[in-house]
Amino acid sequence: RRAGWQAVTRLRAISVADAVTTAQIRAGRPHR
Repeated sequence: RRAGWQAVTRLRAISVADAVTTAQIRAGRPHR
């Protein structure tokens, strides 16, 4: 049952990283 836990952890990590990247892009260079 480790595969499921790793999948959830990886998904959560990707989600967090994506959110941080989006926030940095928005703060660094506004779209308009």
